[in-house]
Amino acid sequence: MLTASARARMAEIFQDSSCNRWWLPNDKGFTKVLQRVRQFADDRNVAATNAQAASIQEARHVFSRLDFGAIMQASTAQWNA
Repeated sequence: MLTASARARMAEIFQDSSCNRWWLPNDKGFTKVLQRVRQFADDRNVAATNAQAASIQEARHVFSRLDFGAIMQASTAQWNA
């Protein structure tokens, strides 16, 4: 099964947006089982992407509050003492 980005690339190459859903015409071979697996995988990918984005936001918040200048001054002062 192709990933969403691979399907998007195929759609771009073939200039056919239907490739975003399935690569064969009229959903040939796209059984109900495959459709459910695709939906499950897409839902998990969205959840993982959202969780990763939230983690990145939290990390940005933590690092934005750090004052590296003060840390460097304190470190330099310790070495010079």
